[in-house]
Amino acid sequence: MKARIRWNRIAVALTAACWVSFLGFAFSAERAPQPGITLPCTVTEVTDGDTVVVQLRLTTSVRLKDCWAKELGSGGEPAKNRLTKLAEGKDATLTIDLSEAKRLGDVFSFGRVIGTLWIEGDCVNRQLVKEGFATKVKP
Repeated sequence: MKARIRWNRIAVALTAACWVSFLGFAFSAERAPQPGITLPCTVTEVTDGDTVVVQLRLTTSVRLKDCWAKELGSGGEPAKNRLTKLAEGKDATLTIDLSEAKRLGDVFSFGRVIGTLWIEGDCVNRQLVKEGFATKVKP
């Protein structure tokens, strides 16, 4: 009789554990990712305060999204210097947001890909804005 009670308790415990696992999975399932492209890259050059050149499989110029710095010759040298210190020569991740793009050309600006640059988990675009080297919107 004691063995039957023990097995019943084990069966109840296993059933409960399965339900807890299932409910945890069901309620914590990740949402579908936003449309976009995420690519590992290395920053090879800083062009100005809001543009970098990254090495993917091919080299491309990236215009930092939501990050507007003054142009070189118009006071943009400090932004370029800061971006150089933050990014040049470092491994990074480039995300290209496609969620609002209606065509591929919507993610390009003057021959540059529009993207967000991440280094060691930090968003370089936001950091430049936060530190006052750039603005979130075009001035």
